[in-house]
Amino acid sequence: MIDWATILFPDLYIDLEVGSVCRFRPDGEIEQMTELGFDIRWNEGSFSENTRIRNTTRGLVIDGNPSKWLQGHNLFGRDNWEIVARWINDIAKRLNNISIIRAFELGQYNVRRIDITYNFSVPDVDTYLLAIKQFAHGRYGIPTANKGTTVYFNQNSKRSSVKFYNKAKEINVHPFNPSRIDKEQESILRTYAYDLLRCEVVLRGKYLDDTYGNQIDWENFNFYAAWKSRLDNITFPTSVELRHDDMNDLNGRQKLIYSAWRNGENIKSMYNKSQYYSHRKFFLQFGIDIATPAPAAAQCKIIPLFRPVEAIAKPIPEEAYKLRLVA
Repeated sequence: MIDWATILFPDLYIDLEVGSVCRFRPDGEIEQMTELGFDIRWNEGSFSENTRIRNTTRGLVIDGNPSKWLQGHNLFGRDNWEIVARWINDIAKRLNNISIIRAFELGQYNVRRIDITYNFSVPDVDTYLLAIKQFAHGRYGIPTANKGTTVYFNQNSKRSSVKFYNKAKEINVHPFNPSRIDKEQESILRTYAYDLLRCEVVLRGKYLDDTYGNQIDWENFNFYAAWKSRLDNITFPTSVELRHDDMNDLNGRQKLIYSAWRNGENIKSMYNKSQYYSHRKFFLQFGIDIATPAPAAAQCKIIPLFRPVEAIAKPIPEEAYKLRLVA
């Protein structure tokens, strides 16, 4: 999904003072205009429905969340350039400015930022995030975490960054706009978000220019490949071993069971029923289910396994299309 875009139209200006910021809502009403003579940044994050439009010394800048603008939410969406084109076209029509549409159709624009996201289903999102924070590492170092359980790689980079977060928690803090999302739609969205691990890649102008050249064919751009290329710079462990202090708590038999499980042996066949379930109960307190075979790296999807848990790419639910939740 295209979760954010910043588009620069060089040498194009509209009837706004240079440095002013115009905030308007999807119904076309201008919510607020600030004329300070310089650019300001609204501390809203990508959960905002608003789009920012401003004249700068370089030209007209439009940035916002195309998916949320068109859908009223950004839990899922399409990952193609048509979404951005429809967003820009709608903005231009609301501004009654044909020059923006013409410039976009002629390719007279530069993309200075694009956020690409994909969703994964995991049994315990916060535990998974904790494992990423503790055991994964990026090409340029270890991750950082703030805003609760959100985990960042290269958070302050001027080129690109990656973050993982719990989407269900985000929508609890920033609920849906009831004028755009009705109760039936909200029920579908909240059910979908229940076990949702969001992975978001931010590609900024310098990275885009250096990697793909100044003239990118956005209509045929492979957003998934661009997203995955940044994840490939992160090393995820194939599993997480018990901590040393935990291992000290195991007796000799339990250590043998743990080693056998890690080697892929069938623990159930090694003990009678009561012994097996007793051992299983013991290891569950460490988040390990000996009833499930220890995962191999080859079984991993995009994100390898930290416990006997797999992050599975989460598709858009069929009901979403019927309820017009997909633009």
